[in-house]
Amino acid sequence: MIDINKTKLQIVNSLKPLNLDKIILFKSYVYGTPKENSDLDICIIDDNYSSKIDKKLKDIKISKDILLVNKNYYLSHSDNNWLNTPLYDARHKGEILYEKS
Repeated sequence: MIDINKTKLQIVNSLKPLNLDKIILFKSYVYGTPKENSDLDICIIDDNYSSKIDKKLKDIKISKDILLVNKNYYLSHSDNNWLNTPLYDARHKGEILYEKS
């Protein structure tokens, strides 16, 4: 198992230079239910898609599912009409690791 607190810092430190709008960790590591083969579920909200994200996270040696969406799509596809979807989970149950001020 990974040290999730160390990994959260690593995610933020790796991605912060990209000046993204928001980084959210969600699912098993936030809910406290990770298993040995769990991956990291990361939602990134930004209007400028960046191909550098994968490269920035390459040193984190765990499988990752990354959702990359713009702010309007995130807001319109994560309300109560979208229950049980990854974006809903990220918005309502996830942990914001970083948010641009």
